[in-house]
Amino acid sequence: MKKNLFVLVALLFCSKVFSQTNSTVAVSDEVYQILSNAEMRGLCSTLATVRPYTEKYILAKLDEILTNLENSENAKNPYKSKTEYEVVMREKERFVRDTEKGFKSDWRTLGFRVDGDWGKIPVSLELNNSISGFISDGLYLQNDNYFGYEIFDNLNFKGDIGKYVSYSASGYIGFTKIPLEKMGTYDIGYWWYDEVPGDEKNDYTDFAAPFEKNDAGVYENIRRVNSFRNRTYLPYAFSKYWGGNVWHLGNINAGGLEDWCGVDSLSFGMHAEIHASFFDNRLELGLSRIRREWAAMDEGASLIMNAKARPFFAFDTSIHLFSFLSLSGLTGFLEFPNQNFINGDAWPKDDSYYFQNVFSIGQLDLDFKYVHFDFGSTVVWPRRTDLTYSMPLIDKVMHQDVIGDYDNLALFFDLKFRYPKIGSLWFSFYLDEMPELNPVTVAKNMFSLDRYMFALQAGTKVNLPFLPFATLSFRYTKIEPYCYTHHSINYTPWYAHYLSESYVNNGESLGYYLPPNSDEFFVRLETHPSKFSMAALQYQLVRHGADFGPRQVDGSSLYSELPPGARSSMKKYFLKDGAYEWTNIVALQGSYDFKQFTVPVTLSCTLGFVHTFYTDTDSELGEKGSYHKIDDDKYYKKTNGFIFTLGFTLFGR
Repeated sequence: MKKNLFVLVALLFCSKVFSQTNSTVAVSDEVYQILSNAEMRGLCSTLATVRPYTEKYILAKLDEILTNLENSENAKNPYKSKTEYEVVMREKERFVRDTEKGFKSDWRTLGFRVDGDWGKIPVSLELNNSISGFISDGLYLQNDNYFGYEIFDNLNFKGDIGKYVSYSASGYIGFTKIPLEKMGTYDIGYWWYDEVPGDEKNDYTDFAAPFEKNDAGVYENIRRVNSFRNRTYLPYAFSKYWGGNVWHLGNINAGGLEDWCGVDSLSFGMHAEIHASFFDNRLELGLSRIRREWAAMDEGASLIMNAKARPFFAFDTSIHLFSFLSLSGLTGFLEFPNQNFINGDAWPKDDSYYFQNVFSIGQLDLDFKYVHFDFGSTVVWPRRTDLTYSMPLIDKVMHQDVIGDYDNLALFFDLKFRYPKIGSLWFSFYLDEMPELNPVTVAKNMFSLDRYMFALQAGTKVNLPFLPFATLSFRYTKIEPYCYTHHSINYTPWYAHYLSESYVNNGESLGYYLPPNSDEFFVRLETHPSKFSMAALQYQLVRHGADFGPRQVDGSSLYSELPPGARSSMKKYFLKDGAYEWTNIVALQGSYDFKQFTVPVTLSCTLGFVHTFYTDTDSELGEKGSYHKIDDDKYYKKTNGFIFTLGFTLFGR
């Protein structure tokens, strides 16, 4: 009874003193995991599959969870009931805002807030500063040591303009160092046309030469990229925080911008948004450069637009027509890779010359109590004034049929079954390219021909009733060869030179974080032992076609391009057509917020073990054969390493 009274008073107090903002919350925030767990257990209504959410939306869901946590079933486990309630209250305290008129300061965030009126319109400004980053060390049993770090000072300001519009911006500058290990080079193909027009001063015909062997049987005139591994961080877990360029310390000048921070470097960047919500959150409009995640059946699991994908500037729209039906669309400008250290001589000019793309996506959601279904289409297209792709009510694939085959189109759908208090089961499919739609032919060839480029995922997540907000999740993901890639095109409207239309932004996949020609077994156990802590144990097995060395497998890199002449007959034999990299990853993760001791510090820690080995076949490349373990000291050597990463946030909200 006392707890019920406390909840009622707290909710009433918050509703009177604090306001909600329409600014969004970063998709990396831990609140998404708590909301997802609560949805699975029936503690809140169905969550939208288009993220990030606004603070206003999150607060409404947290209030719903707090109300439902009062039911009698939680009395069976008083420790769990109390802890979960405290966890949700802590999250709510992070997002509420004091809107009393005037000036307020808060030393815990090194900031202040001002609320007032602009004529008859209430306005606010909130300014704060935080310091965040990590240090990470990879110690390998082969006597190799890789140490890296990121330390950023973040200046954030945000506020509201009236009831419906909010703004936010974050500028950051700091120091970073992430050394990479060069593994070798990878053959990505050759130009699709006989010449490279658009540059009369230079002769680039070497890049347009046929994909042929010389008398010694060695391929000539092939475009190649460099292949690297990040040994400082856990495999497939790192995504750079900084923007496009860095300055290496000691060379800070107007002409000293570099592609990567392999040595101590000064880095910088900025995120910003203007977001509006109308008609009780039924219509949302945003203009922003932020990270996003769409069509994810679990946090970080999206095949279409993943939370680990780099941010880009876009205009997005979401229309929630009914509780079971919503429509979303987005159009934005992708950023070029700025990875000349990787691309080498694959392009005669800098990356920016070949990566000038726009990205559009449309998604329709149907959601009921036990079943969720969404489907949609995406397109990567060179920048031009073709605004139809921006219209969420017109399918991208259909539109290409009336304007010409110039662009990189894809289709996707997700199907999810859930049972409250138990868990969920889902299947996701991303279709990059398929040469025909005959069901019989598709069933026969989709796992054997390279032209069938797609990604699929099956997963489940269950509630563990004996620990606070505890879940056990498993998923299997398969990324087929050449998925997320696209051949360089020429003679497109408005352009007289080659352009790349791969499904990438700033050198990283827009979709899942695995490279093409990979699969992954993923298991994660997670819980919140107390109000201020989180703990997780995670295992991954990732198998990936080698993208370096003499036994490299075609279609295993985001830079891969299908050769035009043979693309209809090229075959794939996963694990059996060359060298494959097998990576076992075990990670123990935890975080703790020291605010309960009046110390504005949050620490996170990851201790991981990585075991990597390779397999190869006795057959010729491109042919099917059995596979066996190999240990080649020059190219495909076995590695074992321990990775320790310590993350921190000072003065963060």
